[in-house]
Amino acid sequence: MVTSTFGTVKKYHKNEIIFQEGDPGTHGFLIKSGEVTIFRIFGLKKKILNVLLPGEVFGEMGVINQAPRSADAVASDDCELVVIDKNTFLRALNESPKLIQSITHTLMKRLMILTEMVSGNENQEAATEQQFIRICKLLHWVNKYADPAAGMSFDYDEFCDNAMDIIGVSRLEIYNMLEKLSLLKLLEILGDLNEKSKSRIKIVKPDDFLKQAQRAFESLPEKSPSTKNK
Repeated sequence: MVTSTFGTVKKYHKNEIIFQEGDPGTHGFLIKSGEVTIFRIFGLKKKILNVLLPGEVFGEMGVINQAPRSADAVASDDCELVVIDKNTFLRALNESPKLIQSITHTLMKRLMILTEMVSGNENQEAATEQQFIRICKLLHWVNKYADPAAGMSFDYDEFCDNAMDIIGVSRLEIYNMLEKLSLLKLLEILGDLNEKSKSRIKIVKPDDFLKQAQRAFESLPEKSPSTKNK
């Protein structure tokens, strides 16, 4: 192993296991060269969740919250990985706003991929609830990296673009769910919604947001009046 600016560089051979689901999540990894496959086992089937290339980060959720690994990672080619500990990772985030944006998007996308709908067995009502909870989780993650200089708010239009890409729902559905969360006073939409590119989102109580959102789902109105004319 050798040392880099961000951490120790470790070499893995093709098909070598990097970590397995349930392992302690104490370090993140930056791919310096090669290719890494992220997968989970469902029953007797292996489901590939992502294939990562040089410059991409994985294992970062374990660095942030010390949670166990939520999937397996294997070197799908000979590769070199920069092993990043928590202090180094957080320091890099503080020094690089662009890195924050990149990793935030990666976190959100991976979080959505690793949810229960990968099994594909939910009925329509359950799927609607899952979409709502996924959007709430997305909001929760983005809020972790919200700009203090902007009052811990984040861009409305950018969030909707990311949500469409990650969750696979329409922009109108996202607008509708955000407005319902606003009616429930779980978040504030700052600015004029007729000019969404200038609007921002602010979570009212970040620490309780996910729990409140899950409890509130069944009380949501089926359609908020202002979405009819969008």
